[in-house]
Amino acid sequence: MFFLAGAGYFVFHFGFTNACALKIFLLSLLVYCLYRGKVEGNWTNPYYLFALTPISLLIYSAEISTEYMVPLKEGTIFIASINMATFLIALGGSKKLGSGNVEKDITIDRNKFKSHAVILLLISLIPTFFKAFIGTEMPFGSVIALFYFPAIAFAVSTKSGRFILFFLCVVLLRLFQGFDKTGLLFIFVTVIVSVEKYFSWKGRSKKRFLLGLLAAIIGFLLLFELRDYLRDGRSVLSYFSGGRSSYSNTEYYAENNVIDWIGPRSLMLPYMYLTTPWTNFQFVMETQNIRTFGLWFFKPLLGYLMLDSRFANYYVLNPYSSFNTFTYISVLFKDFGYWGSCLGSLMLGFFVRKVYQAFKKTKSPFYVACYALTACAVFEMFFSNHFLSQSYPFTILLLMVLYNKSLKMLSVKYQRMPLRIDKQEEA
Repeated sequence: MFFLAGAGYFVFHFGFTNACALKIFLLSLLVYCLYRGKVEGNWTNPYYLFALTPISLLIYSAEISTEYMVPLKEGTIFIASINMATFLIALGGSKKLGSGNVEKDITIDRNKFKSHAVILLLISLIPTFFKAFIGTEMPFGSVIALFYFPAIAFAVSTKSGRFILFFLCVVLLRLFQGFDKTGLLFIFVTVIVSVEKYFSWKGRSKKRFLLGLLAAIIGFLLLFELRDYLRDGRSVLSYFSGGRSSYSNTEYYAENNVIDWIGPRSLMLPYMYLTTPWTNFQFVMETQNIRTFGLWFFKPLLGYLMLDSRFANYYVLNPYSSFNTFTYISVLFKDFGYWGSCLGSLMLGFFVRKVYQAFKKTKSPFYVACYALTACAVFEMFFSNHFLSQSYPFTILLLMVLYNKSLKMLSVKYQRMPLRIDKQEEA
């Protein structure tokens, strides 16, 4: 409220433009995210992760590239701001999100965490084996592959150095099958969330944790072009054995003067991925202003029922350029319009709040995995609406519920099984 009042004072007293006032409002949202994130106390809380969304709009500058970016209108910045504010209203509250001492029931015996880590890992590899032997993609293979992330959470929860190292080796082996920035982000965030959940970081250990986190971020930025390199039919091994020096999208953009970049070359593409979604969002508002009346919002459910393909034409979004992401607000705008998009932000904020609260109140790897993937979706809200377009935050939650219920049913069945001893055997 202080920042909002300050923005209004500067507008009326000094004659600031509406665009300047909106930037002040965005800055207030960023400060709020950082403040509430500090209150939460952990590095992977949704406030810190969501902070990247207002940052991406604050650093937007159309002067960087006249080919890939356009000046944003005040209406675009305004709808983005009110959607961010609505999301934070639903996410927040008068208390810390993780307040409370309720420890949820963990069906699995902690002594069996290693066994279930291996079981979940093997389940997640079924689509890979299916494709290797059959030659085609497995139905619902992408859903089954999500079991890989609770497997990581179970492995880290054991606090066994050798066992965790085994899983890290498996992670590295999977990268040689193909590289995807989102998939790597899933693994990275799941490991970080799990480590922060099950290990205490104080003093030197906390500094080492932060240094490791910084090193991982730098490594992620250095591998930013690997996905495009693999799309040309090349391999991961050739990339690291010298291919990287002869292949660079960054050099292409700089040499052809399509991006006016004066900073470190390694940050050019990250900046473009951070900011161009807002260009595409405005392009959707101007050229594709046709309502889909909830089709995007119900896309996860339609996908589970295998009905989403019938509405494929309604799920097409045309980008302004080859940078083809649209921020999380675009699909909400398509569904509900200018003001109605806030309803979608409100519901997403409520969902994230519930998942995070469950994660904070229990040490179950189930909830750790669910929050880890939800955290990925929150982190990429500046980029795309993964909640509705890919729906993995909802899918992993359903998978963990089904897996947990199956364990309970097997446990009850085993306890009720009558002990029958043949009389001859007894004799």
